[in-house]
Amino acid sequence: QIASIIQGETNTGGFIGLGLTACPITFEEKSSIKTSDGIAEVLGGNYTGGVLGKFEPSGKTIIIENTSKIYCGVNISGTTNVGGFAGCVNFNNSKSEDERTVNLNGFELKNTVEIKGGVNTGGLIGFVKNAIIKGQNTFDYNEGSGLTIPKFSRFTPNFSGKIIAANPSSGSCFGGAIGKAYNSSIKGICVNSIIELTNLDSIGGIVGHIESTLQSSKIIEDCTYKGELIGNKNIGGIVGIKTKNGQILDCINYGIISAKENVGG
Repeated sequence: QIASIIQGETNTGGFIGLGLTACPITFEEKSSIKTSDGIAEVLGGNYTGGVLGKFEPSGKTIIIENTSKIYCGVNISGTTNVGGFAGCVNFNNSKSEDERTVNLNGFELKNTVEIKGGVNTGGLIGFVKNAIIKGQNTFDYNEGSGLTIPKFSRFTPNFSGKIIAANPSSGSCFGGAIGKAYNSSIKGICVNSIIELTNLDSIGGIVGHIESTLQSSKIIEDCTYKGELIGNKNIGGIVGIKTKNGQILDCINYGIISAKENVGG
């Protein structure tokens, strides 16, 4: 357990700053970073995260084995690539799907946590590349009778905190879950958060900007957003801006979306 201020300039994490490992990272039972008399927080620059600053594994690895035992209850502040779980997760694309999967089923962020950053800031991860990010939420439109949209209460939020811009007049790629994703997929993630970034661009309830050069890939699936999202342009309840390939399947936006230009549900 960590209950202190963690401060750095590059690669700053609540538990690990820079991970270049060939072995799985295992967190023991009840691993946590939380406030003690209100003093704990993670303060960094580029690549700042509540658990991991920057993770670029080499060799065969699964990033976390016991995510159900990780808790983060402190505010996180950085400049670029900032996230509640990690600032950056970047896998080698030659790995198998299992080896590139980050399972966040049990990772818990306190619902009052504030994530503050610039370009590529997300409630969970700032920037992901060649990764598969998984939560615990799934649904089927055919449950019950016909194409029934389920109530939001049946989902478990992975992020319910607040996202703040380090510079309110400059920056892009902010997401309730992921700031920016490249050749990655996001599955089963739920966000319940008000995101007010009035003057900024490329903001999504789940992902700010997602790009895929892969053919026939499901890039976002079984994801839900609820709250209110306010931005300038390229704003969406699920994705702010999507470029190139990839399918978005079985996602629901329950939120209110407001922007000046290029607005989507």
